[in-house]
Amino acid sequence: MPVFVDNITLACKDGAKINSFHKLSQHFKLQDLSTQLLGLEIHRDCPNCSLSISQSQYISNLLQEHGLSDSKPLSTPLNPGTCLSTSMCPQNSAKASEMCQYPYISVVGSLMYLAVTTHPDIAYAAGVLSRFNSNPGLAHWQAAKHVLHYLKGTYYTPQAHLQALYFS
Repeated sequence: MPVFVDNITLACKDGAKINSFHKLSQHFKLQDLSTQLLGLEIHRDCPNCSLSISQSQYISNLLQEHGLSDSKPLSTPLNPGTCLSTSMCPQNSAKASEMCQYPYISVVGSLMYLAVTTHPDIAYAAGVLSRFNSNPGLAHWQAAKHVLHYLKGTYYTPQAHLQALYFS
């Protein structure tokens, strides 16, 4: 039973023992997040001996935060042939200050998190984009948005899950 501040994660082979912890809800306000851990949605399918993980809500929130909830999905994380370089970075302070209006570093950080958890398909794109965190240009921002459009077409609703791990 790991405890972090006010979060407890319970794991046990005996479901009755875990259910006994629900008696605490008579004394404390509890919220059951047994299918979520660190933003990951965890779904067990015991009859088929499988476990799937997804981050559909995280991706949905990311798209909504950047006004792309209704965007058209794309089929590739980056445009084929995309070649981002430092020559695309702002060359003067006026253009650099113009780029401050775009949350480039925040988006790239979110993409990196997705790449190392449930979306290895965007790892290359996230790695390329992260090279320009110190001085991103408009072309870099457009490429970051392209990855978000790609994610729009790849995230799953809670009813349809990416099967990530199999147990036999």
